[in-house]
Amino acid sequence: MRARPDGRCHWFVTDLANAAYTVAGDGQDHYLGFRLQPGTRIATTHLLSAVARLTPGDEAAARTALAEHTHHGASVAEALDALRHAPRVDAAARRLGVCTRTLERLVRAQTDRAPAGAGSAARPARCAPTPRGWRQRCSRAIEAG
Repeated sequence: MRARPDGRCHWFVTDLANAAYTVAGDGQDHYLGFRLQPGTRIATTHLLSAVARLTPGDEAAARTALAEHTHHGASVAEALDALRHAPRVDAAARRLGVCTRTLERLVRAQTDRAPAGAGSAARPARCAPTPRGWRQRCSRAIEAG
């Protein structure tokens, strides 16, 4: 969500980015965003309709709307979890008890990403050494999703 200084808000849904990118703004705009797991299915029209009525910056209500208008299948969630914790795709497939090709097909069909890319996108970023207290805040942010 992009909130302008005059109170106007613009909610939007974008694809999961593979890298950082520049967002145009005048320095007074405020942004609120949520990064969803690869493979999350979004009822975009319903979600945008629900969040359009929210008070700018109301994270709790935005999270409720996200929960109501998104879906993540159990099979892809299990596959992403295995990829997140395995060093390689073949190790994740062994952990799941399927062949590597089956895991590759499932992940690509559900996330539009190769298994290695989907697994790395599902991993939370690690915090680099930072001043006192930042590591704890970063850990809390990762845990909160």
